Amino acid sequence: MLGLTSGPRGWIATYRPGPPLAGVAVRPGEIEVGVVVRYGRPCAEIADDVRRLVRPLAGGRRVTVLIGDIADERPVP
Repeated sequence: MLGLTSGPRGWIATYRPGPPLAGVAVRPGEIEVGVVVRYGRPCAEIADDVRRLVRPLAGGRRVTVLIGDIADERPVP
């Protein structure tokens, strides 16, 4: 995972005093996490890893992962 993303419309964010936390939305029944990943690994595996890391912090909420972009960091020939 390279970083967080708020998604194509900016909806994945937690609003709090100060700037919003882009890439993580905490809702009553769900935690939504938006990520940017590197090319080369199956997206389903990455999403499973993110869920596994967030679930202990989610307080029983469902964890949804959005892969918002895939960065191609392969060398150009």
